[in-house]
Amino acid sequence: MSDDSCFHTPSQALQWKQFLDNIPVGAQKCKNDEYFTMLDMNQGFLSMTGYDKEEIQSVFHGRYLEMIHPEDRQNAINIIRSQLLSGNQIEAEYRIRCKNGALRWVLDKGNLIPDENGQSVFCCALTDITALHETREQLRLSLERHKILLDQTNDIIFERDLRNDTITYSSNWESKFGYEPIQQKIKTIVPKYSRVHPEDRSAFIGLMRKLGSGAPVAAAEFRMKDAEGKYIWCRVRAANQFDDQGRVVKAIGVITDIDEEKRMIENLRKKAERDPLTGLLDKITLASQIESFVSSNPDVQCAFFMVDIDNFKTLNDTKGHLFGDAVLAELSGGIRRAVRASDLVGRIGGDEFAVFLKDVPSESFCNQKAEQLLLFCQNLLRGQKQSANISCSIGIALFPSHGRTFQRLYECADIALYQAKRRGKNRTSVFCQNMCLTETSETGFSGHEISEIPKRRPLFSGLVEYVFRMLYSAADIGEAISAVLEVIGKHFDVSRVYIFQNASDNLTTTNTFEWCADGVEPVKDQMQNLPCDMVGDYAANFDLSGVFYCKDVAALPDAQRELMESQDICSMLQCALKQDGIIKGFVGFDECTGQRFWTQEEISTLTFLSEILSIFLFRC
Repeated sequence: MSDDSCFHTPSQALQWKQFLDNIPVGAQKCKNDEYFTMLDMNQGFLSMTGYDKEEIQSVFHGRYLEMIHPEDRQNAINIIRSQLLSGNQIEAEYRIRCKNGALRWVLDKGNLIPDENGQSVFCCALTDITALHETREQLRLSLERHKILLDQTNDIIFERDLRNDTITYSSNWESKFGYEPIQQKIKTIVPKYSRVHPEDRSAFIGLMRKLGSGAPVAAAEFRMKDAEGKYIWCRVRAANQFDDQGRVVKAIGVITDIDEEKRMIENLRKKAERDPLTGLLDKITLASQIESFVSSNPDVQCAFFMVDIDNFKTLNDTKGHLFGDAVLAELSGGIRRAVRASDLVGRIGGDEFAVFLKDVPSESFCNQKAEQLLLFCQNLLRGQKQSANISCSIGIALFPSHGRTFQRLYECADIALYQAKRRGKNRTSVFCQNMCLTETSETGFSGHEISEIPKRRPLFSGLVEYVFRMLYSAADIGEAISAVLEVIGKHFDVSRVYIFQNASDNLTTTNTFEWCADGVEPVKDQMQNLPCDMVGDYAANFDLSGVFYCKDVAALPDAQRELMESQDICSMLQCALKQDGIIKGFVGFDECTGQRFWTQEEISTLTFLSEILSIFLFRC
């Protein structure tokens, strides 16, 4: 700079000046006074700020302090004065004002030294760190955003370091489980982790092995115990990170609480497997559970009962169907109470029940149990205001002596039931080999025909269960939902079945799935990102049960009617998709051939199917 006293010749001073002007940083010398009055600066400083020396003098009065952004001045002064208490070196970051109005972040590194007159002056080098500071700020904001997101979610984020054999977790682990997680010696401790449900340990170990073997991604669902001993269903998804040699170094993943979802699915599964009137297992589920038990216990003696109410049609005709339903409900409850909790009870027809007794000691034990059921049925309505003579007949087949499959046991018990009916009803009969499989009575009663157990598409009473199983076992939920819409559409013989899903802000809605019958024009492509209020308050059409039933679209408000007519809709039924009690879309059923009347049973079935669909839609 202009202090040339340390150079022996003018040529050396000139060379030093040229060096300062060519270094890629700004340099300036200023007094150690209250304004940091500037004594000299290099070309790099002038290029950085855009000012020349005369402008710095006229605009800032030669005071470097005035070039520093007002918001940063006091902080810069405090840092410099504090550093001078322990030495002569200073380092500070602040913004300086440039001629074009921009602000530049600079790193100021310098020394306080005496000049030729013994006065203290600062000799400083200033590096432009604007880009670095902006990167830092973006990183800070990004980290802050991630923290906000983590604070807003119940998901637990974890990172496993394979080299150090450690796992770190986001801070919400303890709030979820109530204890500190294992973070060290993962390979040794985690495989023996006692807080994973014993039934789910294989899924847990499988996840760890898959990640450890180098799979790019892995996922599993299992239950983990919290501090109070309650098991919580969790879904764990993780992805491996690799080094430049292709070796796994880290795994990053998310632990999601799916306990409520799992319980809802389990409740839906149980509802789908049971007869709605009696709460007993339906025929398909009963058959499946019996097949599962006998295949695992081929040498355990069991008994299969067919229980049929005598003259039930006459009872319905004389007392009414509501009375008949009450009898069925009462009888089913009595059968359930008469057997052990481990035994299986199902309703397999209008007035027919089946009982599967596991591990029976003898045939006489079965006869005693059957007599108890006969007696219960005889006393079912005795002493009540609206009395009736009720009785039942029971056919019994034994496993494995009479059959080793549900199909064979069903046939044998049905033959035995026929024998009980032929001998006067209100009695039991055990199958024996000399009974004729095709025998018929003079009254026209014959053994019940039964086809092979449906494996693909049970209809009507089995539709709900079938749909649930399709979705629950699907590898690709999207493909499964499309297949389900086709099954429902063909089963109920409608023109079009579709799903609308709202955006997260509930401001727009989109037709995400659609099935059309032959000859019906698809409209899915025209129904994308529609404003939810395009035709008024559409959600107001749904009743408290989440159903919008319109027998004739001509009765709708003009805007809604025009929208429906543009899709050739004459009549429709829509069932709301709800999440946390809020309508987030709907499943729709259009009739384009004319007006249609929907029965209450059909509406109830479709509402239940929509509820099942909502679980799997919001899960993916």
